[in-house]
Amino acid sequence: MVASDGAFLSVTIDEANGAAEGMYISSFAPSPKNIASASWIEAYQAVESRNPDTYSVNGYVAIECADRRSKEG
Repeated sequence: MVASDGAFLSVTIDEANGAAEGMYISSFAPSPKNIASASWIEAYQAVESRNPDTYSVNGYVAIECADRRSKEG
């Protein structure tokens, strides 16, 4: 099966009960393991009580940009 990046979440694998084996998924978002530091992942886990998934980094960067902009006035 081929799927879009909308299926590139850990829940896809968890809910598929083995049916996701061999699935090919394209994604425009990087894996958190490839770009985030171990300390960032640990801090994320402390807040969310789970591992970061595909869109966690995107969400973090979006909020970080909004926060910076709000401080600039």
